[in-house]
Amino acid sequence: MSPLTTKQKNSFDENGFLVLPDFFSIKECDSLMSRMATIIDAANDESSTIFSTTDRTHSQEDYFLTSGERYGFSMSNKARTQPLRSFL
Repeated sequence: MSPLTTKQKNSFDENGFLVLPDFFSIKECDSLMSRMATIIDAANDESSTIFSTTDRTHSQEDYFLTSGERYGFSMSNKARTQPLRSFL
């Protein structure tokens, strides 16, 4: 893959994301989506910690103190109102 163009860098700086067409094949995207669905289905929505940048109480929760070596979910209050699968 070639380096990003100035236009792409500017787009990222302006929008906070960058679309790279054909970065992954359709098969790779399907595989990633399938794996994410499996991870989401295994998540316990009731115990997902709500993350806030203004309230630091979550930083003392066991979930955050012991999660350095594994992946898991933390959500903002807005995201918490939607089922995890809606993000796929």
